[in-house]
Amino acid sequence: MSKRRGRYIVWEGSDGVGKSTQMAVAVQESRRRGIPTRTVREPGGSDIGAPIRKILLDPNGPDLHPKAETALFLGDRAQLWHHTIEPALEGGYDVHTDRNWWSTLAYQGAGGELSTDFIVTAHELFMPEGYLHPNVGLVFHLTEEERQARKSRAATDEFGKPDRIEQKKQDFFKRVEHGYEYVRDRLGGTGVHAAGEPEEVTARWWSYVFPEAT
Repeated sequence: MSKRRGRYIVWEGSDGVGKSTQMAVAVQESRRRGIPTRTVREPGGSDIGAPIRKILLDPNGPDLHPKAETALFLGDRAQLWHHTIEPALEGGYDVHTDRNWWSTLAYQGAGGELSTDFIVTAHELFMPEGYLHPNVGLVFHLTEEERQARKSRAATDEFGKPDRIEQKKQDFFKRVEHGYEYVRDRLGGTGVHAAGEPEEVTARWWSYVFPEAT
């Protein structure tokens, strides 16, 4: 009997929508059920990722062109997939990732006004189908006004000092949300309304990650 292949599960959305908090809930439940489970993040999840993450997010770093950002993300992603995620999936582990290439479509594409076709083509050249089309892809969304209100209500230590991308202007983040609409409408991402109490949000995605519970 062949070993079960794990599922690649993506948690996406703009900064401050609560995706990382919800991912932690799913990971805890997955492990409680005895499902072999691993977690990764982008950028910075690979064994070469720490310096790449620093370059991309350092608020005191250089002003990077969206194409340069995309190239750096791709290097980290290729290493992460081939050295960490794919072996884990083959070994039967469910892999939960905090972000994937959909972030680049939203942030560098819509936000940075880089061509969607350029981003898609670049990723199709570098990354396999299993990465491009996750088993489960959840895209958490709020209006920009809701997102800003949540961040203003939260303790500063929850979000920390804004990184280079988080420091961009509100119009940038409105475009980012349009990018995530593209992911939901065209690439199969499952939209999850992130407003409300954490338990209410959890109920909205639960059946996609744990379908046998419905």
